[in-house]
Amino acid sequence: LPTLITPTVLVLLPRLVLLPISLSLDISLLLLTKHYKIPSHPTMLLLASSNIALIYSTRSLSNTLELYLFSLLFLLLAVSSSAPFPARPNWHNLLPLGFVCALGTFNRPTFILFAATPLLFWFFSNVPNLTVSTIKHLLLFRLLPLSLTTLLPGLILLTTDSLYFGELTPAKLISV
Repeated sequence: LPTLITPTVLVLLPRLVLLPISLSLDISLLLLTKHYKIPSHPTMLLLASSNIALIYSTRSLSNTLELYLFSLLFLLLAVSSSAPFPARPNWHNLLPLGFVCALGTFNRPTFILFAATPLLFWFFSNVPNLTVSTIKHLLLFRLLPLSLTTLLPGLILLTTDSLYFGELTPAKLISV
């Protein structure tokens, strides 16, 4: 086993882990360009030459995960926002959306600040006019389900983290 851990392996292993994350970012961007019917070549060139994307993709793991989860959030919101307004919540879209929001916030608390703008766009998408009844509908069929689908994975992540790092023990968890 000690002969397997060489300096070359230590340099290449993180890069091999981040390769699928980088490819998924490119695929997310391509799917978004197809969804919004914009040319993909300039968009991919902009991503490839972006200083912020380059720094986020090559620094720490939390930056890279935040960039990937944010692109995934955009993709999920693009799929969810195409539904007509009075529709009931589509749990197939909301479950991954809530999981991405919980995972992104757990990874880095700044994720929710960056995600606020696209989430607000999704929240008000396809709304003809704001009346009291539409606001009630938005709260009941968009905000409440999104909050519930974000809360459960968030609690699971927090409990797992607390159990792993010893702040919470199974005995304390059962006694509460």
